[in-house]
Amino acid sequence: MQYFYFQQNPYGSSSQGMPVPFVISNVYYGTATDVPLKLRLTLRDSTNMEGNIAAYNRINWHVDGNVSIYEEQEEDIKDMWVFVPVDNLNTDNARIEYLLTTEVANHTGVRYAAYDGASSNQWIYPSFWKFDISRTQGLTDIQRQFQLAPASHIAPGLVSVYRRPFNVNESSKRPLRLFPVDDTRGTGVYDLRLNHRTIFGRRLGSTYKYAASEGRFNLFEVTAFQPRPASMNFYTDAARITGSTGTISTPSSVGLSSGTVKHDFMPSEALSYFTIDQSIPGNLRTSTTEGVLPLHITFNIPITMINNRNVLNELIEEWRNSESTSGNLAEMFANYYDIYLLTTTDGEPNPWNMTQELQRKGVYASQVKVFYDEERGRITSDNDRGLITVSFIVMLMNGTRDGVRPELSMVPDNSTDQDNSYIFIRDGNADNKWNMTFFIAPANYIPYPDIKDQNNGGQVKDNGGGGGGCNATIAGLAALCLIIVKGGRKS
Repeated sequence: MQYFYFQQNPYGSSSQGMPVPFVISNVYYGTATDVPLKLRLTLRDSTNMEGNIAAYNRINWHVDGNVSIYEEQEEDIKDMWVFVPVDNLNTDNARIEYLLTTEVANHTGVRYAAYDGASSNQWIYPSFWKFDISRTQGLTDIQRQFQLAPASHIAPGLVSVYRRPFNVNESSKRPLRLFPVDDTRGTGVYDLRLNHRTIFGRRLGSTYKYAASEGRFNLFEVTAFQPRPASMNFYTDAARITGSTGTISTPSSVGLSSGTVKHDFMPSEALSYFTIDQSIPGNLRTSTTEGVLPLHITFNIPITMINNRNVLNELIEEWRNSESTSGNLAEMFANYYDIYLLTTTDGEPNPWNMTQELQRKGVYASQVKVFYDEERGRITSDNDRGLITVSFIVMLMNGTRDGVRPELSMVPDNSTDQDNSYIFIRDGNADNKWNMTFFIAPANYIPYPDIKDQNNGGQVKDNGGGGGGCNATIAGLAALCLIIVKGGRKS
């Protein structure tokens, strides 16, 4: 993008210069065989743009053969999961539609066109077009999007944007089939196939959503669900790994409301937070049965809450220019911000760092998803907007493993064609409640100054050991055995 200056001399006034922006698109005289099309695919967990980003993929495509995102891409794609809440775990062949936005940046001098993924003779046209530039602060004179004649298709030098329903209950789907319109050398029609590692869960009630005061998004969302395990031994393995004295089961329903999901006060450094305070049903707290509450959690953090502009610019730069095909910003986000858990033990606050614990176990990037959502959030006075979306799944249990503190365990759930694992957390108190505060704060944040860092190499016990922790003789000082301050961070 450049500017030219329009000079004017109004009668009786001094000369005035007006900067007028214009966009220059450089294209290669050739086809995508020479310069690939750049595709970005954003899946939202809704049928409209109000949904959160559930998955994001990008790929460079030469359109000289079929391509499959997932099967043929690197490991970070296969780590990318999509949670799909349903009313009945027997999904059969039901259509479950989410909104898929596919952006195609064409740096060639040739138009490409798209067929419907299910048909070889049904044209589909872009929903709109936009310039292939990143919107930065102050670009108030450049249109965010515009319309062209449908026959423009995937036009040279522009980004063509398709928004269409996408059935997440179908494997190896074809969102687009492309071919060159203006080049006689390329006569083939080639498929783009897209797949996700889908985790289904039966809703145990309505999703609890805490709406932002403006900007048409929710600051956080919490869904309680019953999982559909891949393994026949999932609950047996969970009971063994978490040290349960009986069988493990989920409730038949949970009424998440403002009475059980609380947005209580937290210190100002916390970017987002909420507390679960849910009583455990009587049939799930017997001598032979222990209850677990699976939760899918999403935080939406407005970029206006990230005070360090350099950190924000680095996250945005990584999002737009990384070679990673999954687009997951979790590792870079963890350089600056962490997910913390907060419980109360014997009346004392007991915070600990979930991000560090997951990193120590080597599972952070596969359990936590972080995306940059450029399409939502309040538009500021300098024409800037965006959300950092953080999502993960945890399964809450009551009590402790060692009688002293909370515990985090990883429980695998594998089958022939699925490789899942879940975070199980004991909340640290045997009080017949699922009670835990989740919040996101700076990586070196100490929520309560009177709690000192012991730097003992770990925060919570796990079934594999190696977590450090408190000696039973100093159980009364459990609140001191916390690692909140991080050591060195990769840059």
